[in-house]
Amino acid sequence: MTQIAHAAAGKSAPSVKRAAESAPNSGMQAVQAIAEAEQEVVRRASEATAELGEALMEVVREQTRHNLDAWTALAETVDWDLVARTVDWDRVLRIQGEFLQTSLERTARLTQRYLEMTQAVIGSAAAAATAADQARKAA
Repeated sequence: MTQIAHAAAGKSAPSVKRAAESAPNSGMQAVQAIAEAEQEVVRRASEATAELGEALMEVVREQTRHNLDAWTALAETVDWDLVARTVDWDRVLRIQGEFLQTSLERTARLTQRYLEMTQAVIGSAAAAATAADQARKAA
């Protein structure tokens, strides 16, 4: 049970005690009192869970705002016009092209190896099926 549920249960314990003390000896009334106490525990746990969710969302909003402010401040420290003029765009394009070519070659090798392995598995499964079929016929 979570801390929230424990807290809710602790707060509703007096409610359970009052319900049990005020309920006559009838079994049905005792069951009803227990059900009402359980509903109270669930209600309080739900409220506590909602409060926790709101608190977590506030922390996330604060962190997101802080991240955005920090990145904005960092971006403002760079002279982007100077960067654009000093970048060797031919080299950038060559590096990107080499990266893409190498990635595609690697993917092609992986695909080829996958197909070879699939064919081997299918071939061995077919051979096993043929051998099993021949064994059944021989028996």
